[in-house]
Amino acid sequence: MKKFNPFFACLAALSLLLGACKMPAPSVDQPTQADPQAMFTAAAQTADAMRSQLVINTPTLPIESVLATSAAPTPTELSPSPTPTGPVVATVIVPTSLPASTDDKAEFEADVSVPDGTYFAPNEAFTKTWRLKNSGTSTWTSAYSLYFVSGALMGAPASVPVPKDVPPGESVEITVDLIAPTEPGIYQGFWKLRNASGQVFGVGPTASDAIWVTIGVSEASGGASSTTTASGLVTQMDISVDKATISGACPQTFNFTITFTLSSPATVTYALEVGSDAGFEVKLPPPTTRNMDAGVHTVVYQLTFSNSLKGWARLRISAPETAVSKQVDFALVCQ
Repeated sequence: MKKFNPFFACLAALSLLLGACKMPAPSVDQPTQADPQAMFTAAAQTADAMRSQLVINTPTLPIESVLATSAAPTPTELSPSPTPTGPVVATVIVPTSLPASTDDKAEFEADVSVPDGTYFAPNEAFTKTWRLKNSGTSTWTSAYSLYFVSGALMGAPASVPVPKDVPPGESVEITVDLIAPTEPGIYQGFWKLRNASGQVFGVGPTASDAIWVTIGVSEASGGASSTTTASGLVTQMDISVDKATISGACPQTFNFTITFTLSSPATVTYALEVGSDAGFEVKLPPPTTRNMDAGVHTVVYQLTFSNSLKGWARLRISAPETAVSKQVDFALVCQ
């Protein structure tokens, strides 16, 4: 008979006790396959929710920022502009007056033609010639000119070049083509010399005095036609200005309208001529040459000025024959 072992008896009792106390394991659900349509619906709902949240949380850009970051539009190619047919525009150039060099001096010697007080008919052409002596130390060249400074320009250009080189101590005759004004009265124009650098100088001990031409205009001096022609091709010429006097803020624009009648077809060359009492140099368009039919023709010019002045304008036809319109006067008072 085996001997009773208390250790094994206790071990067996403990095993039975643990077996009686064992709890059942919890059940685990088996995974099931998801419904594809349900997954798509859920994903779509999630995306909509995220999109709504993004819109709510994103600040709105101002329109300027959107436009600034947008690509520039592609420029649209425009068709070429037609050849302009409007008025011809003239440019007024006001030269800078500089002090004369001490090397440039002149002496008045004689009125070679048109003594002071000579009378002419309205619009009558004449030629004035002065004799001047170079009393300075510089040689006058063709870059020197006789330059209008004030008074009545009387149809002359703003400057006339010295016709030849004039060394110190020698004399020269300078001629200017003029036209008597349209209204009766006494007219005087003042002129000085201008060197190659644009410096103006005159006669006398201080080289500051002007020379001048003084004439009278009288209806009794003889008739003068507003149009001079050789064969009667141009039978009529008229010129008008939209405003004879303008007073106000400057610049201001004058519109000149010229009409002329041709008795037969011809190739005609014409140009506007302008003068003023303010010494402005008016850069006008070059002469125009056109083939024209017989009949009435109209030309319009625009002149814009920025300074007060009194001036005149006329049209000259130079080919195939000479014809000159009467002068029309205009004035500008800048305020």
